[in-house]
Amino acid sequence: MKNLFPTKAWRSCGWLLSGMVFLGLGIGGLTAAPIVEYSYNETGTSVSNSGSAGGSSTLYNATHTATDLHSANGTGVSGLSGDRAFDLTSSPGVGSAGPYQKAGFISGIDSLKSFTLTGWFNTGKNATIASGARLIDFTGETANDGFVLWSSVAGALTLNVNGNASSSSSGNGTFGTENAWVFFAVTYDGTASTNNLKFYAGTTDTDPILASTQTLNEGTVGSVGSSSPLVIGNNFYTNRGFDGYMDNITVFGSKADATGVLDLTAIQTVYDNNLANIPEPGIVSLLALAGMSLALARSRRKQTAD
Repeated sequence: MKNLFPTKAWRSCGWLLSGMVFLGLGIGGLTAAPIVEYSYNETGTSVSNSGSAGGSSTLYNATHTATDLHSANGTGVSGLSGDRAFDLTSSPGVGSAGPYQKAGFISGIDSLKSFTLTGWFNTGKNATIASGARLIDFTGETANDGFVLWSSVAGALTLNVNGNASSSSSGNGTFGTENAWVFFAVTYDGTASTNNLKFYAGTTDTDPILASTQTLNEGTVGSVGSSSPLVIGNNFYTNRGFDGYMDNITVFGSKADATGVLDLTAIQTVYDNNLANIPEPGIVSLLALAGMSLALARSRRKQTAD
């Protein structure tokens, strides 16, 4: 499989040191840690949640057996040593019964008023995301509450909240990219009734941009119930699997107000941290990591221009 990770010279670890000179420049709009964050950089059948909710989840193959589904060292989205990804290529095809990650019920992301989902996917072959494949699914058995990010139309993503779907978004064509890493960010503001859903798209070579603004007037996300798991790469019934690779999946959110919505500046910081293989920061480390991210972003743009 080609194009699994970028090969730009700016990725080298030396840029992390140069980024330290920017420590005083602020946090780039990222003012809170994610509730859920899966980086997939370990090995084994478990995946740790480095977000504020903590805990761990289990990786399963299509026959529901716990299996190590971490990709090889250095094949995560950054291409750096130590960076791995979630390998779902054992799936028989998109939208089928395939492997998945099951995290169980996470109270921190239940009944959110606002949230932001970010991450990366790579079909790993000359194919587009399609066939109802699920990326992030936090719904119940009836799927009438919670949220799910999936592909209802080939080459596009759709968000469901409380069982109702948005229009699909192609990410200006980016979500249909084949055999390469695609970045997505989806924000939902349940405190607003119009223009409250946004899709952002990028690649390892192009910064994320706002691709679509929509209305999904569902208010607060309904509780999925304590028996409903968070599932990555598939759905509650594990019969709508994604075929390919996923990496750096995060959920930011708020149960009180609209602060779970990240703006483009904060989304850019998440994107830059992912390409540097830096976990999304807690409050204490935000300034330092934002400085590193800014240096990396500038160097990446220079390399692209060259």
